[in-house]
Amino acid sequence: AYLTDDNGLPIDGTADVTVSIYNVEVGGVALWSETRTGTAVSNGVFSIELGSIVPFPPGLFEMPSWLGVMVDADSEMTPRRPISSRPKYGNRRPARYVILPQRGKH
Repeated sequence: AYLTDDNGLPIDGTADVTVSIYNVEVGGVALWSETRTGTAVSNGVFSIELGSIVPFPPGLFEMPSWLGVMVDADSEMTPRRPISSRPKYGNRRPARYVILPQRGKH
């Protein structure tokens, strides 16, 4: 997610970020969620390693998945972003999950 203030300017500082994974694009109940307090934000961009605090449940990525992001006390950003995985060469396990950034106010 690309975080901006009410004037469209990129945010610098810290934010509390909650990331959730759903099996539906709209509505539903989060299948996994993790909150990071005091996340560093530089020029509107932050980076966190998902699953390092709250482990992913088995089978979470064996179905279509969408990522929801909530910053501080704001509502969850819309639309949710689809998560896709690519297998490692010669291995059937997912190598990396790619989350596409979205520009917009948080």
